[in-house]
Amino acid sequence: MQRKVNRSDSDYHYGEEKYKRNVYKMMLECKQREVMPGI
Repeated sequence: MQRKVNRSDSDYHYGEEKYKRNVYKMMLECKQREVMPGI
């Protein structure tokens, strides 16, 4: 029972990290587009 809870907790944290990384990537891409107009 406890193991399942811990596992889902780590899964949630992993998903959060992945989400943050994706947002960061999107932000970088947007910045690059601003620097290079016409793309």
